Amino acid sequence: MQLESVAVHTAGLAHSIRLDVPEDMRERALEHARIRFPRMTGAHLDETAALPPENAGRAWLRTAVRTHKDYQRRGDDVAGLFYVPHSLVGLGSRAERTIEAEWMLLQWVGAWSGGRVAVTFDDAVGFGVRARRAIRKGTVLLAGVVEADIDDPVCLVHPCGSLFGPASLLNAACTECVNAAFEQVSALEWRAVATRSIAENEPVCAAYELPAGDAGRCACGTCL
Repeated sequence: MQLESVAVHTAGLAHSIRLDVPEDMRERALEHARIRFPRMTGAHLDETAALPPENAGRAWLRTAVRTHKDYQRRGDDVAGLFYVPHSLVGLGSRAERTIEAEWMLLQWVGAWSGGRVAVTFDDAVGFGVRARRAIRKGTVLLAGVVEADIDDPVCLVHPCGSLFGPASLLNAACTECVNAAFEQVSALEWRAVATRSIAENEPVCAAYELPAGDAGRCACGTCL
């Protein structure tokens, strides 16, 4: 499960970069991601992606998923494709083959098809999340999975483990700016929920403890 979580996370993050990060910043975003995930691929990063249709799910995923070993026909709509590591995909036709950790991939699909938030990148801060549109209090924003046996200093979870998936991209905020909170759904699955109304383009942030020695700042400039 551990290796699958990392593979799914890097695939989802790469697709989010294609979706939301301006083309002239994507290479810098990739290099930042590689500090944490050295093996993250930059394949197809220069190709802009399109949001999946609203409420897209398993059927969209099976149509959109490609690996570097899949035959790609000339004229395929690259903007609608979701590239994942070959290790996540089994043998057989695209409609029938198994997809490892499919439920984790669907967390990313839900983040994109919901159309509520977008991934941001800043050279100083790194990745973050902003609201694409106004969001109501109580709205489920993003999901993630906690791996209890991985201690990643970027997103540790108390009392142990690390958070992967789209929910892990939320930055920390001060008490005045925080507008989301993490909720545990099951032994593995967590989600981020809006704790108040969030305005269009507002950063989406949660209150959590930063790694030891990390002198972070809130989006408003307040030291955390």
